Amino acid sequence: MKNVEYPKKQITLCAFVETGKKNIFYCGAETKKVSLEEKELEHLSWITYVMLILASYRLTHLIVFDKITEFIRRPFVKKVEVKTETGTKSKEVPTSLFGYLLKCYWCAGIWSAIFLGGLYLLFPKISFVLILILSIAGGQSILETFVGVNIKKVEYYAKNGQGDKE
Repeated sequence: MKNVEYPKKQITLCAFVETGKKNIFYCGAETKKVSLEEKELEHLSWITYVMLILASYRLTHLIVFDKITEFIRRPFVKKVEVKTETGTKSKEVPTSLFGYLLKCYWCAGIWSAIFLGGLYLLFPKISFVLILILSIAGGQSILETFVGVNIKKVEYYAKNGQGDKE
């Protein structure tokens, strides 16, 4: 029988110290100062990441589509009458680059992600409340869309006689 040496595990001890200006983590045998913000960035949990995605989705939708933020978009768009096969339609057209950014879902999505991600990295505790509220609203709106579409399908099938037959 052969003697086998196993590598020794290095144990790292960490302590959290609250100071007047900055919260510090002291880690390891050699004391290494790591700020709380750096610790947050290193250990961004999957749930926080999903919350940021949902919050960015909801903020983008709020800026681009919702009636409540129409007053923000109004100075940067104009209504134009467009003739179609079925008649005349009213359409909002951006009057400037900023108006285009407010009407473009993809553009507003980038800016809302930059805003929320940056806010979280700079002020994690303060921004968490806003991110929590927006992510709950974002998840709820996705669920409501899913439920609403399925309810309409059920009504359509019931109306057209394509429901389950026994």
